[in-house]
Amino acid sequence: MKALISIFFFSLLPFLVFGQNGKLEGLVRELYSGKPVNHVQVKLIPSNLTMETDSTGAFQFDSLAVGEYSVIFTKIGYLQHVVPCVKIEPDSAAYLRIILEKVPPPVKDPIAPVK
Repeated sequence: MKALISIFFFSLLPFLVFGQNGKLEGLVRELYSGKPVNHVQVKLIPSNLTMETDSTGAFQFDSLAVGEYSVIFTKIGYLQHVVPCVKIEPDSAAYLRIILEKVPPPVKDPIAPVK
């Protein structure tokens, strides 16, 4: 009987160990032009995993532990974008489409004296 239980347990082991990961992937585009934004830093919290988008604006994290993550997108010249509570499910991929907005130019002082 013990041998039968052991065989049953070890036959399920690969599903228990390897079935608990998921993926996060997506694209980052610029707000007005719709063009891909490359070299955007993508950071997952609480894991602190980071990567950059490629030339097509794409990113992909493989083999993520199942759970909830906040995803932070940053690039110099663009406003930071945060996506809270992204759920990673076992054996599936979460997909994000992110639109980044450029930092607006400084506004000139409308009260400044005219020379």
